[in-house]
Amino acid sequence: MAWTLYGLIVSQFGDITTTVLVVGTGENPAVKDYVNTFFGYKHSFLGVVAGVLVGWAVFFAIIFVFAIKFLNFQRR
Repeated sequence: MAWTLYGLIVSQFGDITTTVLVVGTGENPAVKDYVNTFFGYKHSFLGVVAGVLVGWAVFFAIIFVFAIKFLNFQRR
């Protein structure tokens, strides 16, 4: 879940330069700076996040293939 949320937030908000008002602090950072400062998410890390998500999908697909091939619980 963490990698998916990281990828979604960074891909949608990681390159927006519009400023936002942070209530309570009075600061006016850009959206990308806000995401980086408060969450620690960097837009430059997006490629790694995509690789990890694809890697997990491939890993579970391989586990599924081996499980279907070698595990058989049918009795005759």
